[in-house]
Amino acid sequence: MGEGRSPLVKATWLWDAELIVSEPEQVLRFSQNRGLNTLYVQIDPGIPEAQYRSFNREAKERGISVYALGGEPGWALPEGWGPLRDWVRWVRHFNGSSAENERFAGLHLDMEPYLLPQWKTGRTALVDDWMNAISLYTVAAKEAGLSAGADLPFWLDQISTVKGVKRPLSAWMLEQLDDITLMSYRDQAGGSGGIAGIVRSRLSEAEKLGKHVVVGVETNPSTEGDHVTFYRHSRRELEAQLNRLASLLNGEPGFGGYAVHDYSGWKKMKP
Repeated sequence: MGEGRSPLVKATWLWDAELIVSEPEQVLRFSQNRGLNTLYVQIDPGIPEAQYRSFNREAKERGISVYALGGEPGWALPEGWGPLRDWVRWVRHFNGSSAENERFAGLHLDMEPYLLPQWKTGRTALVDDWMNAISLYTVAAKEAGLSAGADLPFWLDQISTVKGVKRPLSAWMLEQLDDITLMSYRDQAGGSGGIAGIVRSRLSEAEKLGKHVVVGVETNPSTEGDHVTFYRHSRRELEAQLNRLASLLNGEPGFGGYAVHDYSGWKKMKP
């Protein structure tokens, strides 16, 4: 890594926020044992704020930053912008009423509007709505003094014109957001169709903008086939591929680390 470069992000998603109540120590120990320094933890307003404060404080003591996770496909649509704003507002209020070592490090949005039926029936309008939602999100995050991160699919450059301008949607998203985690779901680090190959053009885009991209992998079952997930692999195989990925991409200035989706799937893997 180049001089002055931040350490690589090593992250996982925690979608079941109840686990910070039922097994916080287990979550943190598992994360620590895997050398993680970042957790994306879902916000569930039903969980007492004190639980989040205590979890964030414990994580920070172990060198782990916790980001507030939220989002669903419908948040890309105008009728979903209210819930999107409410989520940012919740985190803003939470951080404002918490001690420094109990705050969230930033926001992490998982929207995925391409899962909506409109992706097939009215893609152009949906992409416009998605871009407007991201603009609204980044402005709200900035006003709240929070970094705006998001999960994005690796193939976003396939949308090559945005708002009538010839420009990949991936480049536009990279420009707007502070942090990007690419859902580059494959079960091999190198080789033909491997993770390193499918993310390289995103890393080049990130480099031009002076940004870093975190590369995400999957551990849960997938309807898209075995090659997109480590579901049938062991934990040892997954971690060997992550190490290989880091060495393959180490020389790329746009490479910011890796993230494993998700805590529950990773934990269920055979050792």
